Amino acid sequence: MIDINSFPAKVVEVLNYIKQGSIMEREYIPNGDDKNVATDIKKILAEYLDQDISPPHFPLVEITQDASSEIPYPMDEPLRTLRRSLIEFAEQENFYKLIAPRILAIKEFSKDQAELIADAISNDLLLCASSRLLMTESHPYFENMFSIYKRQGFPYGWLGQEDWKSGEFLIFSRPTT
Repeated sequence: MIDINSFPAKVVEVLNYIKQGSIMEREYIPNGDDKNVATDIKKILAEYLDQDISPPHFPLVEITQDASSEIPYPMDEPLRTLRRSLIEFAEQENFYKLIAPRILAIKEFSKDQAELIADAISNDLLLCASSRLLMTESHPYFENMFSIYKRQGFPYGWLGQEDWKSGEFLIFSRPTT
């Protein structure tokens, strides 16, 4: 059994958010420069799943893959051990099962929509934790992604160029009630 406190504090912040953070409980809280916020769940999921969208929009999964390619494989044994521990912790805690009930409780989403979103969030947040664990400097892409989640958004697409350094997230927000 892996103890959450075996990880650095900056990683524990993400892990605690996965376990008990507020995820999409209310409308998105912009940080001032967010201009690409949408509230139509059917439309954003269609774009999220579309691998043939046209520039300047790009599939977020591909952009995230591009960004994650910069997370280095640890060269020293203590860091490799921590990396393995993070993977084991994710399996032990089952990030999807921790997140899914919170998303399934959102009545605006169908079961299929909620399950897709919960899966995406659990994968994204594991990458956020991994980048914090394995990089000496914070990774701007994953820090921005984590910030979007903490502000109740769901990153669903990319507007700009076909790499993570040249663009910005498209963000889903629950509609204002």
